[in-house]
Amino acid sequence: MALMRNILIFLLFAFLASFLLHPLFSINQDLGRHLKLGEIIWQTKSVPKTNLFSYTNPDNKFINTHWLSELIFFGLAGVIGLKGLIVFKIIIILLSFALIFRLGQRYNFGLAIVFFLLAIGIFIERTHVRPEIFSFLIFALFLCILMTNRRLWLLPILQMLWVNLHIYFFIGPVLFGFFFIDRVVRCRESLKRFFMSSEFRKLIAVGGLIIVALFINPNGISGVLAPVKIAMGEYGY
Repeated sequence: MALMRNILIFLLFAFLASFLLHPLFSINQDLGRHLKLGEIIWQTKSVPKTNLFSYTNPDNKFINTHWLSELIFFGLAGVIGLKGLIVFKIIIILLSFALIFRLGQRYNFGLAIVFFLLAIGIFIERTHVRPEIFSFLIFALFLCILMTNRRLWLLPILQMLWVNLHIYFFIGPVLFGFFFIDRVVRCRESLKRFFMSSEFRKLIAVGGLIIVALFINPNGISGVLAPVKIAMGEYGY
């Protein structure tokens, strides 16, 4: 039985990997922009605050929420090349899936497979080398830490990285907020004892550090509010 499960898991991940492997000619234009910005950031030791790729409005303000991803891509491309970047992307996405799948199969193996296949259907449209691959990984790490309720002090560090890697960083505080509410609900019969406990103090401290980590980015509060601005249709790109 265990052998069959392992074979099935291997086939699932091989199936996912088949969608992630691309020839070089299929790389989209986004990667070229990311590599060029990574080069500019490395050379100038600063993150551009305007849209450098606009001919008609070069001074248009632009908040780069994925500058660290671009710096990583540029650095890796110089060492392992574009083919290496594709392999790197595959490793990051497979690792992200593996973390969540391992978490899910502890509760229900059959449902974990169902949701795995559904997720592949979503990811088919997002298989290129993009900064969002880091969001996939950090999201998975956040979920594993919260669901196991261990190593919570790692969350602020992950959040500090996330806010500079990709715009999905706002998911971190949301996940922690749901986790905090869950802990309160579980202790609803003895809330006073919970609010006086060391666990409550720890959660408040971790949550506070996560909020502080949001502001550790080149654009400060503007960077934190970038997802809201974009959601309102003001991408400025």
